[in-house]
Amino acid sequence: MSSTKKHILYVEDDKVDQMAFSRYAQKNRFPYEYTIAASAGEAEKILASHEFSAVVSDYHLGDGTALTLLEKQGNTPFIILTGKGDVDIAVNAMKSGAFDFLEKDPHGDYLKLLPITIKNAVHSKKLEVKLSQYKEDLENRVALRTKDLNKTIETLKKTEMQLDLARQMNETINAILKEALKHGSLEDLLGRTLDIIHTMPGYHLQGCGSIFLADEEETDTLIMVAQKGLTPKQHAICKKVLFDTCVCGRAAREKSFQAYDSSQKEHEIKLRGVQPHTHFAVPILAGEKLLGVLSLYLEQLPPKPPDFERNFMTIARTIAGIIEQFKSEEKKETLQAQLIQAQKIDSIGRLAGGVAHDFNNLLSVINGFAELGLARAPEGNKIKRYFRNILKSGHRAASLTQQLLTFSRKQKFQPESVNFNQILDSSLNMLERLIGEDITIKVKKQEDLWKTCVDVTQINQVTMNLAVNARDAMPDGGALTIETENILIDDHAAKHPVGLKQGKYILLRISDTGHGIDADIQEHIFDPFFTTKELGKGTGLGLATVYGIVKQHNGHIDFSSTLGKGCVFNIYFPVVKGRPPESKSPGKEKPEQGSETILLADDDDMVRDFLKQTLEILGYNVLAAENGEQALKLCKTANGDIDLLLTDVVMPKMSGSELAKQIETRYPSVKILFMSGYTDDRLTLQTLLEQDVPILTKPLSMETVGNSIRAVLAGKKIKSMVKQKGFYGTM
Repeated sequence: MSSTKKHILYVEDDKVDQMAFSRYAQKNRFPYEYTIAASAGEAEKILASHEFSAVVSDYHLGDGTALTLLEKQGNTPFIILTGKGDVDIAVNAMKSGAFDFLEKDPHGDYLKLLPITIKNAVHSKKLEVKLSQYKEDLENRVALRTKDLNKTIETLKKTEMQLDLARQMNETINAILKEALKHGSLEDLLGRTLDIIHTMPGYHLQGCGSIFLADEEETDTLIMVAQKGLTPKQHAICKKVLFDTCVCGRAAREKSFQAYDSSQKEHEIKLRGVQPHTHFAVPILAGEKLLGVLSLYLEQLPPKPPDFERNFMTIARTIAGIIEQFKSEEKKETLQAQLIQAQKIDSIGRLAGGVAHDFNNLLSVINGFAELGLARAPEGNKIKRYFRNILKSGHRAASLTQQLLTFSRKQKFQPESVNFNQILDSSLNMLERLIGEDITIKVKKQEDLWKTCVDVTQINQVTMNLAVNARDAMPDGGALTIETENILIDDHAAKHPVGLKQGKYILLRISDTGHGIDADIQEHIFDPFFTTKELGKGTGLGLATVYGIVKQHNGHIDFSSTLGKGCVFNIYFPVVKGRPPESKSPGKEKPEQGSETILLADDDDMVRDFLKQTLEILGYNVLAAENGEQALKLCKTANGDIDLLLTDVVMPKMSGSELAKQIETRYPSVKILFMSGYTDDRLTLQTLLEQDVPILTKPLSMETVGNSIRAVLAGKKIKSMVKQKGFYGTM
């Protein structure tokens, strides 16, 4: 059995039939080697020690039947030979696992069919084995990806909770700063601050707390200036506290966050009459200078929400700023500047900047592997629907991330030539969710609208801010109307706003049926911090932001309002002169393939795995590295025989820009393509952008990566592709 030809076992107890088979095989060059067994017992012994491509057996054997062999032959294809009239027996044998049957005839014609029958049986078995292996592999892949996705979902849930807590913290800080703009004493303000802090859900606060100031005359002493919910006995004991006396004193002495559970024996040492309680104290610091201590009681210490200490240190820094402000007598003007600064670096912005890079990496993995799964899943398989739903949710998550980043940073002005109607179409769904079902949105668009050059993200912020104002003015429902119109301002224009230069404009008109604006306050509606909303429901920056964006676009805004009849805002944007290049929305084009060698560097394992698989599917030879140092070693091993470096901007030990610089110095022919998620390292990113270096922003897709690599290898610029949706946003 050392031949490369397939080998079969022929089982026949009739010597005449054995001879007939042997003569046929010799005469007709039978395509298989064969062994003949004369009984079921002999066949069993042979099968126990040898493997065959197929077994051909007469049904009736002297010491048994073919069914006995069929049960013991394992996975070898089995063909039954029957006499005339034994069709029912053969059918039953096939139900037991035989591949096929042939009916013997007196002339031996059945032997002519035997080679093709054996061939079909062997081929069918191969297909069966391959199908089984593919099914097992697919099940393993789905199980692995499901496990990864479950981990990702848990991460997203935790991120959502962090964002919610950050939003609460942001609202709290804004409310405290807004209170600081009102007239009154520092003691009154700190008392109102305690009230605001205790409205925060999710932090397990009891309705008790106090704020101390450091006594300027007696060192190492705290004086309580505001309290909430303390008993008269607690207030009397804690009105004046030495640094070494209690939790608050230790926070002042060590200038660090202090927390104690009520079960700790040392809690509130030396203060007789004060019952132990779960309690934390935060030093109020101006730089290294101690101004006081914020003391709050908890329902329980564990479990603490994410960023618990950092968030309350942020509140303490805000209180410190207010105290310093009162002491320096800079009053309202400086506090307004502080509120603007707080808006720029509020807790949502800090949290978004901290998690967006990892979040966009996760989205790259989720969306990327969903694309790979969708491409590889067989047509008609229900797994395709699962991957489509994953990809749909991933795109929604990317959109939500983009919106979050838009409102937590100072947006870079990135104008492009657009049709205003397209901007409205893309933002309509978001506006409908924003204002609620009790308000009807009516859109009236001029069909042949001229084009204008605007920053799409900022224009969306304008429409959203005005829609929110309209919603708040219609608490019982109403109608919001958005209109676009071509306007020509010239000597023949019947009416035009004062100060608007002659020329062509796009008019964006947003009107509502709300309660209107009182004439006495109309001149102040664009003033920063001016608001008529209740405490905690408005910052007074919405219309001021709208005014600033319009002026940045060299536009004009005016309004009219009547109490009880609503308000109308008219915004004029100048029309594009000449024919500037239009931005093309990236379409669903099939990613281009290639055969070059790509050096890939990314410290995120899942992102690196997705990119490696994607590039290999597109035909590239991929060298993958988890950091810059490893990438340099791979490049050196390849002796610089690399066509393109695809690297993340921010990596530990060695940044992507430093890696690219070293490779460019040693191997000038290597093309460079950066990729990045949103990070706080804006200086590095901005430097790369100013140098006209191609950069992809995460989350990434197979289409974006494939087409961008082809463009860079071909020497084309892809910077415009990145800028279409904002450099710090998502592709």
